[in-house]
Amino acid sequence: LFRSGPSVSIVSRNLALEVSNLNASSFNGSSFSVGQPTNSSDLQIDVKSSQSQSLASVVLPSSLLTDLNPEEFDAVSRAQFTFFKKTGLFQDAQINGSDQEFISYVVACSIGNISIRDLQEQVKITIRHLEPQDRKS
Repeated sequence: LFRSGPSVSIVSRNLALEVSNLNASSFNGSSFSVGQPTNSSDLQIDVKSSQSQSLASVVLPSSLLTDLNPEEFDAVSRAQFTFFKKTGLFQDAQINGSDQEFISYVVACSIGNISIRDLQEQVKITIRHLEPQDRKS
């Protein structure tokens, strides 16, 4: 699936990508969630609200761009969200052969090409485990 307009989405069985235009002066927060509908092999993106059974979600607060300097503020034009269902791209050669492995999917978010620090509100990231995990007390 490919959508275009103020945003571009690419969705497949193992990857979901959303690139959205941002107007820094009217930024009111943003969200991205990825789910997999029943009886479907393709992923589904929702940018309006979090899906109830999402595999991963990112919620950006409305205050995210508040403390940017003028140069950074002018540079912000897009938000990119990426979700990887397969974790093979992220294997670490130092842990191969050990008993360590990924226990969750991988999600990323990029705002323009800037680093944002010292946020007034938290960015909320939720990622479902690949397999149920035992809770240890």
